[in-house]
Amino acid sequence: MRKNKKMVRLYLTVDKEFHTQLVKRAKSDYMKVATWTKQLLMKSLPDYNKQDCITSNSNGTT
Repeated sequence: MRKNKKMVRLYLTVDKEFHTQLVKRAKSDYMKVATWTKQLLMKSLPDYNKQDCITSNSNGTT
């Protein structure tokens, strides 16, 4: 079971072309841009996600 975590708001400033790519990819997955971007960031930080994994043991391997 996950513990309740305090969430903070993150504001990003990106150029128009990058934003267009985010919108395009989020729409293709039928998601909001913010949700899609958050998932992309979480996938790119596997060490952060490992600490929340219920199958990981004390030495960090799954």
